[in-house]
Amino acid sequence: MTAAQRARLFRLVDGYTRSQHGWFVAEMDLNGDETEWTICFRPVSSRRNSPDRYACRYMQIEARQALRGVRQKALTVTLAEQLDRELKSLAS
Repeated sequence: MTAAQRARLFRLVDGYTRSQHGWFVAEMDLNGDETEWTICFRPVSSRRNSPDRYACRYMQIEARQALRGVRQKALTVTLAEQLDRELKSLAS
């Protein structure tokens, strides 16, 4: 995946999770064999003195699925559903 594609993936996932769940992408790394992305999400609205200030959630997504979304310039339904499933449990 090129740097431009990586940036697009970041923007797609971050934009979606910010608007739909109130979480942002803090980290995003491709594993060594380039088959899976690990993404760390943190809450957008945590306060400085909140115990949830450092809350985070890691999840993995398939690199093929991510690349499909990058090429379409939109999250795939499958990826959006995965994000919804994973991040819905974090809603407070």
